[in-house]
Amino acid sequence: MNIPTATKGDEAHREFPAHVFPKRIKSILSEYNRAYLFNDEWLGLAMITALSTATGAGFRVKVRNRHTEPAIIWAVLVGVSGSSKSHVIDHLFRPFSAMDNSRSELYQQELDLFEAGDSKGKRPKFFNSVLKNFTLEALAESISFNPKGSIVLSDEILAFTKNMNAYNKGSDEQYYLSLFNGHGISFSRKTQAAIHTRRSCINIIGTIQPQKLSDLLTASRFDSGFAQRFLFAFPDALPQRWTEYQLNEAIATDYERIVTGIQDLSNPDEVVDIPLSPNAWRALIKWQWQNNDKAVDLLESSNLLAGVRKKWESYLCRFALILEMVNSFCTNGTAPSEISTESVMGAIDLFDYFLDQTEKAFATVKRPQELTSLNTKQMRLYKELPEAFATKEAYAVAEKLSYPQRSLLRFLNESNLFTKPDHGKYEKRAL
Repeated sequence: MNIPTATKGDEAHREFPAHVFPKRIKSILSEYNRAYLFNDEWLGLAMITALSTATGAGFRVKVRNRHTEPAIIWAVLVGVSGSSKSHVIDHLFRPFSAMDNSRSELYQQELDLFEAGDSKGKRPKFFNSVLKNFTLEALAESISFNPKGSIVLSDEILAFTKNMNAYNKGSDEQYYLSLFNGHGISFSRKTQAAIHTRRSCINIIGTIQPQKLSDLLTASRFDSGFAQRFLFAFPDALPQRWTEYQLNEAIATDYERIVTGIQDLSNPDEVVDIPLSPNAWRALIKWQWQNNDKAVDLLESSNLLAGVRKKWESYLCRFALILEMVNSFCTNGTAPSEISTESVMGAIDLFDYFLDQTEKAFATVKRPQELTSLNTKQMRLYKELPEAFATKEAYAVAEKLSYPQRSLLRFLNESNLFTKPDHGKYEKRAL
């Protein structure tokens, strides 16, 4: 299994392409960044996932005849402890929890009427659309009770993957791979009625610390294709001080209107397949041919990014759907009639960005144990240094990378990475 090794430094990694969003969304991202100093990359991925959740099961993009793609995103925010990545998720998914609270109040009223004998029919049912700690059976119930879709929020994504197999002897991964494609779920139980749905829309978002990525991206999950379904946002973010600036409530409220407004566009009883415009289709097919050629080239060296490129062709279509939905709603408050070329081009920018982030995440998993604690700048410095070098050579490399000399000297004193055979001479240890 050949996992790519990142060779780019911080300055070489793409920034999140916020330009793909309409002005209202860019203003929301800017406001949360200003008020809480949230990282742009985390905000961008969380926003894409939130808009995907709002789009839900009611809309799909029609790519070709009998080929549609749902609005489903699996996202992981990677960062050190205390860097506020969980707070990003909390803020951007607060509207969905608020909707659950409102539906819960209505459910309680209906239940009171039913138990008082004032209501005819079946006993009312309720299940959260925001899921945090649950079994596969509970997930199936959520799909049946919430036809517009659900969101799995996992403060630690490893808690989610561990919980997947907590209540049965087998693996739930195959169920989730089917759900990633928006397929329905069939679930039989001994004591209660079976659950069967025609479709599903389960988005997933969680966080992880860099040193724990290897626990998520295991060899078996690469083999099954489970690992390649995740999108990563992996900046070199550090814990932040609080800012004195207060969040503009009007902008936060506008975000809530957008999320609830997009969700209200869908009819839970039917799915609208949105076609690509002729020009959008031509742009998509041109990109697909180019992407396929790149995947074939990578396949020859058994590079895992070959599989990612092919599997993520579905993600590109999903990005285009999400962008078109939010653009149409922010412009005229309606669902779109077709996917535009602009949305396809924006989706390509998102694809390239997340491919870059995934390469970084995969490379971290394959670092030798001695390198797992290094940040991206240190890794770039380590890779740029030759196997044997003098202090003067190290200074030249550090200057090229804008790496401070004082930090360089501390780095060269890492005895688990370097030996010092003579004064002013260094050699890398065999790792």
